[in-house]
Formats: sequence, C-alpha cells, structure tokens
Amino acid sequence: MSRMPEFEMPPERPAASPEGAPPDGASPDASDVQPRSRRRLIVGAVVAGAVVLGGGGFALGGLGESADRGAVEAAAAAYLDAIAQGRAAEATALVPVEGPTDHLTDDNLGAAARIVEPVLAGVELDGDAATIDVSYRAASGVVLRTLDAERTDDGWRITTSIAEAVQVEAERMLGARVAVGGIDLAADGTSLLYPGDYETDRVERALWTLEASRLVVDGDPRTPAYPLEPQLDVFEGNPLPQAVERATAHLDACAAADACPAADGALTSQSTAEIVEFRDDGGVTARVGFVAAPSAGQGLAEIAVDVRATVGADGAVVWACAGPVPRTEAGSAEFVPCGGSAA
Repeated sequence: MSRMPEFEMPPERPAASPEGAPPDGASPDASDVQPRSRRRLIVGAVVAGAVVLGGGGFALGGLGESADRGAVEAAAAAYLDAIAQGRAAEATALVPVEGPTDHLTDDNLGAAARIVEPVLAGVELDGDAATIDVSYRAASGVVLRTLDAERTDDGWRITTSIAEAVQVEAERMLGARVAVGGIDLAADGTSLLYPGDYETDRVERALWTLEASRLVVDGDPRTPAYPLEPQLDVFEGNPLPQAVERATAHLDACAAADACPAADGALTSQSTAEIVEFRDDGGVTARVGFVAAPSAGQGLAEIAVDVRATVGADGAVVWACAGPVPRTEAGSAEFVPCGGSAA
C-alpha cells in the first residue's frame, strides 16, 4: 500500500514591511530593490528625454535662425575688423565695391587713423536676405550704418560696402590735383576710400605748392567727404601784383597799336585780379579785369587779360598774355608773349 507523500507547509512569512523597507532585522538586498529603482529611473529618463526632444523639436527652427544670425554677425565682424586693422585688400575681397579700387590699398588705409569700437547692434532675417545694424567711431564721431547681407552657397556675406566716394571741388582747386598715396583723386568724385582720417599728398611744382591736407572719410554717403581746405602756395608769395603789371603793360601796348577792339577807348581802371589755374606743368594763370570806356560812348566795358607764368628750360620765369577780350569771353584767347615795357 502506497504512502501519501508528506507535504510540508511553507514557513510563515514575516509581517509585511513598509514599501521598500526590509523586514525587521534584515539588511536590504540589492537584488530586491534594484528592479523597482531601475524601472523608475528608466521611466524618468524616457519622460525627461521627451521633454528635451520636445524642446529641441520646438526650437529647431529657432536654432537655424540663431545660426543664421550668428553667421551674419560673423561676416559683418570680419569686414569691420579688416577695415579697423588696416587690411583694405581683405575688406574689398569680403565685400566688393562698385567703382575704382586704386586707393583701397593696405598702405593707404594703414597710414590713416582708422575706425574704432565697431559694434553689431541687431540682425533682421528675411529668407536668404538679411540686414544688420552696425556702428563704429570714425574721426568725425559715431557712425550708424545698416548693412545688407545675402545667403550664398558659401554662407552669408555682406553686400553693402562702406567705402566712400571722395568729392573734389575742381573749381576750388583751380586745376591742382589732390592725391592720396601718390594717386590723384578723381575730379568726378569716383575715387573710393575706406573710413579713416587721411592726409593728402604734398604736391610741389615749379611755381606752386599744394600743401598736405586732412581728409576725413566716415563711410556714410549722407556726409560727403571733402579734402579740408588745401593750401596752395605760389612762388615768391602772391604773383598777382606781377600779373597785374604785365597785364596792364600788355593792354597799353595793344591799345597803342590799335590792335585791341575790346579795349577801344580810354582805360579807366584795373578792377579785379585772381588766380584761375594751377597747371600740371607747374605754371600759374591769373586773370586781370579792367573797365574801359569805349570810344562809341556806350557806357563802360569789362574786359579781361589772362597772364600765365611758366618756367623755361633755363629755369627763368616766362610770361605770356591772352586778350584783351570781353570779360564774358575770358579764357578763349590764345597766349602770346606779353607786350609792353613789363615784358
């Protein structure tokens, strides 16, 4: 007769402990605690990952926009830094100019007092275009500019140059040419310079000298740049007294020979005298005005005699006269050796 197997009751389990705590007198077993802790950490990590991912996804467009802003700022900073440090060739390579680049040299910009304190104020994006507000301190004060930028295959680039056209008042210069770095500034105002405080060249000719002058360029087309009051010195001080003496003698000789229709009548007075030209050959031209009373008795007539001084091959000053002609036709007559006793 078979025996029934003996069945032993399992040992009585200790009373339940608070959640997560070991039974009385027992030490915690890592194998009992770790699964629950790990489950909590993993869930927490997943939730946290969702927040980060969600935040990253939400800011993805903003991240691209931020990168664009940074790229535009970097392009503007590189350009302004090149100018501030005297690297004109680099600045022109970064932002090409419209016009001649003869004066945009490292030597010219390096010799000038350049801009300082460049500041990037803000970027506005519009697709593949952008603008950036910048400021810097030039010799004339703080300058505010807005520069355009565009996105290219090679990244963002600035398209607004701050090279400025320099205006030369040809009438005031009377033919004397202002130069910077040995290169004449164009009389039509097309010569370009980067912002800086420049000094024009001193030009010395046979009978006149153009002293060096200050030329302040701020890079803002709203404030045109002009050479500041260049000083023209002529040989032996003022040549006008000598010009008047020769013009008077020439007019007298012409009238005596009855060869001056414009001066028909008694000479009443010499009225004006002015320098009208500084010539590249070193000569100087003066214009002397007279008032004459025509024999026909039709009132006074204004006439002019131009007097030109040049230097001959032997170094002596040679005088030539043109006219007399009516004042309104001054400059039209050919020059001939001055007549009269003063020749």
